[in-house]
Amino acid sequence: MHKVFSVGEYTQFLFVVPPHQNSTRLRGTFRSFTKRSDPDSTTNSTADVDVMLLNEQEFNQFLHGPPQSVTYELDPAHNQIVDWRLPTTYAEPTTYHLVFSKPAGGTKIKFVEADFTVSFQ
Repeated sequence: MHKVFSVGEYTQFLFVVPPHQNSTRLRGTFRSFTKRSDPDSTTNSTADVDVMLLNEQEFNQFLHGPPQSVTYELDPAHNQIVDWRLPTTYAEPTTYHLVFSKPAGGTKIKFVEADFTVSFQ
């Protein structure tokens, strides 16, 4: 994923890890800002977003309130590097949701510039 997008309540990106993968990594960077016309508007916490990696069950919980558990999550931030090793898949593929959400309070809509890659080794 290499794009700029808006985040109202949340924005999610889905990907599937095939079966029998034991060295899958999600790597990338993101930065968030409050004005699309001003990508440098990241000077304080008003530009922060929450970032989570959720499996299908966790994402379904997230849709109905805070999930009971998450695969990975970051503290609210507006500029971050991510390097997450995903759990081994066995006989079945695993669906993941990379979720960017707006922390409580703050600006209604935020913009995120993200560059993420999933790799299988």
